Amino acid sequence: MLRILVILGALLLPSGGAGAQDFDRRQLVKLPPYLRDHFLAGMRDHLATLDNILAHIAAGKAEEAAAEAEQNLGLSAIDMHVQGKLVPYLPPTMRELGVEMQQAASRFAVAIQRTRVEQTQESLRWATGALHEVTLVCRACHATYRVR
Repeated sequence: MLRILVILGALLLPSGGAGAQDFDRRQLVKLPPYLRDHFLAGMRDHLATLDNILAHIAAGKAEEAAAEAEQNLGLSAIDMHVQGKLVPYLPPTMRELGVEMQQAASRFAVAIQRTRVEQTQESLRWATGALHEVTLVCRACHATYRVR
């Protein structure tokens, strides 16, 4: 987690440039078109999953939030067929961030289930912190890499 914070912190420091007019400093990851399209669709699915998780939390549906996280973002969501084809194209740190995101999503699934059982402020803080770890990894990866 510390590594993610270091990456993110370095990327978000002001560059001293002209803001939006600066060139995109993220590392370009070139993928064959069929993998790129699949990869980008997966990123959009991740965003939809995060939105669904938040909707479940807002509705007090911890079990559904946990299932959504684990099945669509967590370690259970690994598609080995696609992962095997993507791995040769992804920088090692990008792969590590992907695994960290999946681990964080699985930790969140456990944490949000705990809120259903315990129903305490502490368990809710733990679950919220676990969800923050998921989005922090997403943010670090998106701030570091771009796909074409």
